[in-house]
Amino acid sequence: MGGPLDALLDLLPQATDIGLHVILARSAAGSSRLSMDSVVRRMQESNTPDLALSCPPTEMPLLNGMRPQQLPAGRAHLVTRRSATLLQTGWLEPRGAAAEIGSRA
Repeated sequence: MGGPLDALLDLLPQATDIGLHVILARSAAGSSRLSMDSVVRRMQESNTPDLALSCPPTEMPLLNGMRPQQLPAGRAHLVTRRSATLLQTGWLEPRGAAAEIGSRA
């Protein structure tokens, strides 16, 4: 049918060479439906690194064949074609955001 990201299909194989970074954020629920999307399928075929946060274990495998897992808040698996590494994620306020929020109070 064609989706909004289909324009990227021809660029994905050269992404490293041209400096293209694609960040796909999605819910783990219903991941089997998303695997029918041509861009997601191409990313799976090219072994794109995946940062997998906590997911219900009953969902389909994520990119690179990683099985979903329940993880503590802030934990994620960085999955590449060679390995899976458990990471601690965090949030850092953008510069100037704290000063801007303080001036509104």
